[in-house]
Amino acid sequence: MNKIDFKLKINLPNFTLRSESNFSQGLNYIWGRSGQGKSTLLNSISGFIKNCEGFINVNDEIIFSSENKKSLPPGLFSLNSLDKLVP
Repeated sequence: MNKIDFKLKINLPNFTLRSESNFSQGLNYIWGRSGQGKSTLLNSISGFIKNCEGFINVNDEIIFSSENKKSLPPGLFSLNSLDKLVP
């Protein structure tokens, strides 16, 4: 079973996003209005945004930890919601 656990604090110039959750195999979703940080969260989990504190575990293996100085390589995951948008 594939599982992603995370607790992140993402510091950006205009706002700070705090998020804690887990994704498991099957259907998972992120819900929110425009501008509330959905893409920012996915980009952080993917390794494209570096201003993060916290951790990301994949299948109980730590792949990112700000406390332990373990960095996430950019583009580790490819997450894209554009093909899921409803016109």
